[in-house]
Amino acid sequence: MRHALAILTHASAIGVALSVATAVHAADWPPPGGPHPLWHGGNNQASYPPIVSTAVPDPLVTRIQLALRCWPNPSRGITRFQARANPGEPIRVRVFSVSGRLVREWSTRGAGVRGVEWTWDARDGRGRVTSPGLYFYRAESGAERVQGKFVLLARP
Repeated sequence: MRHALAILTHASAIGVALSVATAVHAADWPPPGGPHPLWHGGNNQASYPPIVSTAVPDPLVTRIQLALRCWPNPSRGITRFQARANPGEPIRVRVFSVSGRLVREWSTRGAGVRGVEWTWDARDGRGRVTSPGLYFYRAESGAERVQGKFVLLARP
């Protein structure tokens, strides 16, 4: 019982010390700035240097992972694609039929986060209209690869 009372007394003393330490008003602190001359960003009034924020690029964030999407899915003849890759990196996108035959191919370069968009009119590389069905797409950029599938419905 004495041990618990000692802990309680010690905890209340810490609480009093904390409440006393935090009872400082903002008016008691000098304005921001520092002992540096004005041309260094200080105001010659405070005893601490001015606050400076510096942006440091994070090398892990600047790398954009290859991404490709298409919509609408299913489509009735017009399909839109959007690819994202690092700016300037070559991107190769190919559309295949269910049998594995190459239907259409595009080459472009990455444009960063905003991506590159284009429209496919459901025609093969020779300009012939493709038949309705399931199609697969694949994008490659360097060592990265992404793939997916979409359905092309009969035109109205």
